[in-house]
Parts: sequence; C-alpha cells; structure tokens
Amino acid sequence: VLVAAYQLQPRRLFSIGERNTEMQSSLEFSWRDPAVRSDMLVRFNVKFSIPLFDVLALTMSYDIFARAVGELPWAVAADANIGLKVTIDRMFQSFSW
Repeated sequence: VLVAAYQLQPRRLFSIGERNTEMQSSLEFSWRDPAVRSDMLVRFNVKFSIPLFDVLALTMSYDIFARAVGELPWAVAADANIGLKVTIDRMFQSFSW
C-alpha cells in the first residue's frame, strides 16, 4: 500500500475589516496492490470561510473523490456544500483577594 497526503492549514486570503477570509485544502492518494489488481483512490477537498459578522461566517466547500480498480475506468463523485459557521471565542477572568 502506498499512501500520500498533503494538508494546507487554514490560511488568510484577505481581510474584511478586522475579520479574515480563510481557505484550507487537502489531498489524499492511496494505491493498493499495484502489481496484482491496482486499486487507486484520490480525494481532494477545498474550503473557504467568508466572515459575515464577528461570530458568523459563510462556508463553502468542495470535495471530489475518484477511484479506479483494475482495468475499470475511473469512477468520480463530487460534493459541494454551503453553510454557516458560528464561532464564539470569549474569555472571562475574575480575581478574588
């Protein structure tokens, strides 16, 4: 089995005010039994996050999967998603004497 992958951690593309628009992606590849009956699987994912408000962001992602077994042609499937991400990140600190 041969397995290879990369992952791009969330990166800032540009800023809207004080909020960052981010992108992340990953690619995975596996190849099983290359000498007997080749089985290859590839998966790619990309995700964008666009801030709407301080705690709310619009997210868009796209996944594509491809698989080839033996002499059969590649089979491909894809998913596209749009959603909302809520992030609450607050810290409260109190002192007592």
